[in-house]
Amino acid sequence: MKKKFQLIVPVLFVGMLAAFWSCDKEDEPLTAYGDAFISTINRGDTVYYGLNLYAYSYYRMDEVNVSLLNKPFQVTLDTLQYRYTHASIPGGDDYTLTPPDSGTYVFDAFFDDGSQHTSADFLDTAVIFPPVVTEAVFDTTDQRFTVKWESACDKCGYRVMLINESKKVVFQTDLLNYDQNAFSITPYTYGWELSTQPLDGETYGVVVMAFMFETAASSFDLQCISTNSENEFTWEYENYEE
Repeated sequence: MKKKFQLIVPVLFVGMLAAFWSCDKEDEPLTAYGDAFISTINRGDTVYYGLNLYAYSYYRMDEVNVSLLNKPFQVTLDTLQYRYTHASIPGGDDYTLTPPDSGTYVFDAFFDDGSQHTSADFLDTAVIFPPVVTEAVFDTTDQRFTVKWESACDKCGYRVMLINESKKVVFQTDLLNYDQNAFSITPYTYGWELSTQPLDGETYGVVVMAFMFETAASSFDLQCISTNSENEFTWEYENYEE
């Protein structure tokens, strides 16, 4: 079975950004870090592109404005995570048939004390397409769901997630290595959210994400995130009794 889900990037991306969501540090200059990256999704047989802009700091930011060097582009980011993170995240109507403009995105962060810090991130034209899922099967005997996918790029990382019928993330893996193209989930697999082990008869949406990093990458230097959210399955227990 197949089904498409509207997913919010901050929820999907939360594990990779956790290092920036910390308490204020003393005796350090007020700095911020900006990252621009592309996201790709499928709608039918067509790939659509979105622009994602994130700013992170160890300090609460009052406002973050982003411009594109030598081009008429200006946006103020929304505040997230107690103002340690600000972002512009594409909604459904923001995805287009053409990739966003490449170039140097300039992040001007303004802090509560009135100080300002400017950082920049170059967005390349490189993109990856949503991973092609080759198998998404639930085994009632083993109580195991297995998903397999084709490689999105040579050095991509991956993440697998399950979304319940209330559109809540109930399971997610850590970032998987580039050479891992399959993952199995049982009721005891690490990654289930608290009190969200699988329920009999519950239908789960399957999300497979691929992460392409910039050439000289840290954990936060993304170039493109692609998402396949077209599959679903129903968890069924054998001889299940209330």
